[in-house]
Amino acid sequence: MEIKTKFNVGDKVFYMRDNRVQSGEVRGMQVLIHRSEANVIVYVSFGDKRGYTEDVLFESKEELLKSL
Repeated sequence: MEIKTKFNVGDKVFYMRDNRVQSGEVRGMQVLIHRSEANVIVYVSFGDKRGYTEDVLFESKEELLKSL
């Protein structure tokens, strides 16, 4: 199985948290594999303990706003 990620550690990303646009740097990732499906959980900022799936993270603020 080959796993490709949308982001790399150190990339800047934009996401929604508490109905506000947030930005942060990718500080780590966790790959969860169940049968033949893999999910990548991305950890963004040191102050934010939550993990985010790649589908809710964006490369730019404009890209995030277009998705709403």
